[in-house]
Amino acid sequence: MANGNNLVCASELDRRVQLQAPVPAASAPSDQNAEPGDPWYTVAELWAGIRPLSGREVLLARQVVAEASHEIRIRYRGDVTSRHRFVYKGRLLYVKEPPREIGRQQGLVMLVGDEEAR
Repeated sequence: MANGNNLVCASELDRRVQLQAPVPAASAPSDQNAEPGDPWYTVAELWAGIRPLSGREVLLARQVVAEASHEIRIRYRGDVTSRHRFVYKGRLLYVKEPPREIGRQQGLVMLVGDEEAR
């Protein structure tokens, strides 16, 4: 997923994912007996590049970000934060750090993992 100039290539964005965000607290049911719905909602369906981290990259990532297992690249979006998660083939991948911009708003790269930050 890395080309010479570190930009996002369309051919690398070959996986369809859902970008999800937590439901704002103001939208939560006020009745404490009410069964809350899914605490996440889908913001968009996107094309992404997903790459598992190598053993060395996992060790380096864990020094900075706990439990990162994959790198995801998407086209640039200004609304993605470390509070988001991705759904890929039923697997939940939580963003572990603030997204890093690639190029001049060409794309975003994020480290993700299976466990939600607590």
